[in-house]
Amino acid sequence: MEMITEADIRQRVIKWIDEGQFLAGLFRGLLEENEKLKAGVKSVEKECEQLRQENGELRKEQEELVGGIGKLMAELVRPMNELMQKIRGTQKRSPFGREPSTSSQTESSPLDPEEPEKQ
Repeated sequence: MEMITEADIRQRVIKWIDEGQFLAGLFRGLLEENEKLKAGVKSVEKECEQLRQENGELRKEQEELVGGIGKLMAELVRPMNELMQKIRGTQKRSPFGREPSTSSQTESSPLDPEEPEKQ
């Protein structure tokens, strides 16, 4: 069995102390970083909640606008439809259509070049 000298023990203890101090520094840095990240998460969560509320309000506003536009379109289309019905109602009889003639076909047209004018 090997004998461990006092100098070896002292070196090991000094090495453990140095490593412990280094690890304690890392641990402190990790704790500080953890606190910063937690604060950042809280800030982001708060902003996310505000955005959710704003989004809900905007969706309600959008629904109201769409409903209003629908009503406006209905109000605009109704008079146009009434006007079209009136126009179609008057167009049932064409102003250029011929009515059935009760006179005979033997009467000549005033523009007929072959028939002499009656005076």
